[in-house]
Amino acid sequence: MLIIPFDRPIDWKNPPFVTFALVLINSFIFFFVQHGEQAAYESARDYYYDSGLAAIELPRIKNRLEDSDQEWLQHLEDVPIEEPSPWFDVAISEAEVLQAVHRHQLLESDHPDYRQWLRQRDHFESLLNNITTYGHGLRPAMPEWTDMISHYFLHAGIMHLVGNMFFLITVGFLIEGVLGHGRYLLAYLLMGLGAGTFDLLFDSQRYTPGIGASGAIAGLMGLYTVLYGRRRVQFFFNFIIYFDVRVAPAILLLPFWLGYELYNLAFSSSNVNYLAHAGGLISGAVLGGLLRQFRADWLQTDFMNHRQQRAEEQEIQLRAQALEKSLDFKGAAVHYRKLWLANPSIETLAALFRCSKTSPESPAYVSAVKGALKSDMATQNQALCASIFLDFLDKKWSTSNKPKLSNEQYQVGAKLLLDQDKIQAADKLIAGMLKHSKHFEQAPQLAMQLSLAYKKQKNIHRAELYLKAIQKYCPQSLEARNAKVALESFSGGH
Repeated sequence: MLIIPFDRPIDWKNPPFVTFALVLINSFIFFFVQHGEQAAYESARDYYYDSGLAAIELPRIKNRLEDSDQEWLQHLEDVPIEEPSPWFDVAISEAEVLQAVHRHQLLESDHPDYRQWLRQRDHFESLLNNITTYGHGLRPAMPEWTDMISHYFLHAGIMHLVGNMFFLITVGFLIEGVLGHGRYLLAYLLMGLGAGTFDLLFDSQRYTPGIGASGAIAGLMGLYTVLYGRRRVQFFFNFIIYFDVRVAPAILLLPFWLGYELYNLAFSSSNVNYLAHAGGLISGAVLGGLLRQFRADWLQTDFMNHRQQRAEEQEIQLRAQALEKSLDFKGAAVHYRKLWLANPSIETLAALFRCSKTSPESPAYVSAVKGALKSDMATQNQALCASIFLDFLDKKWSTSNKPKLSNEQYQVGAKLLLDQDKIQAADKLIAGMLKHSKHFEQAPQLAMQLSLAYKKQKNIHRAELYLKAIQKYCPQSLEARNAKVALESFSGGH
């Protein structure tokens, strides 16, 4: 069974930096730190056979396991133990074997080779510890505090890494958006410790090293289900050959995820550490409950409500489009304004203006005009924003009902008109700005741009007029000095 939430896309305006950093760290450790493992593995294997340890241990290991019902043993029955073979991997990874070795039960204490075996075994263990995944994996029977952290940055193979990093990105950015970067990193580290703690408590006799980020990621999954709670989320799932996409409250995913891990823990003979997964899920769920109870102010609810907001916006948009289609422009403008206030976009701005321009006294029209004078909207569609502002200027306003725009908005509008070669409209605005230049700090720059536009049209008279106006009304500005030089060039041309 596979359940993958994909409730919303990544917000690239606020990327999940910590999630990406964790992916890079895990990948770096796998490809560069673990890169030398093969040499360390071969060194330990050569010593194992050359020292005679294999001759002492492997026959006893084979006898110890002969009553085991594990299927993989059937494939090793005819494999010789006297030479490097898969039996070596059994000697360093099989749980029952490692337990017997570390409890000194593999060789009788009265055996003449017992003390030599202990010395050789100690040296062999030091060679095994040079293998990163062996030396820094979490072994509950002999834990090191550093292994509690290092083990969830190690991976057994490329597919192990890819699978974990896929789930880390899928779930991680959903939590990072809720908690913020720093708290999310702390939560990730705590989830890894939580998964490891379950290993220590409930599998304390295990000597096989546990590795992989899956315990910490399972913790994030448990945290996700509780933080999002009853909010409906979208997820992909498959069961055997059936797969589908569904929407359901996030909290309902927790029993499915946890049940899957507990079922496999009870009935699977896989070497996957389902106990750590279950421990991570439980740790995440507990942390999520604590955060909701005591630190709800840390949670970015807008981020969690994204799906609900998007559904509401889609409903508003459909209603607005239906009203516009039926030529109820006033009604459509009301809905487009709601959509604009919830999630501004250049497409919504165009629709808002289209439906409100015949009702200039309406709040929808005012929102369209002010929206057109936002720098991010002007960047996306300068022509549209200039046309909206020009429409505003052309209206026959009375003193009482004319919408109030700020000085900054008028300056943005004048720049739009100049950039779109609406010279005559810009002229009227900039002339007034120059006379009140103490309230319009961009007046000299706009006037200089207007002068250059007139010069380009070969209207030298208007070009000179604005250069002189800059000198008169903004004498201390850089543009006033430039205007002086420009006027001298005009005089020289005459």
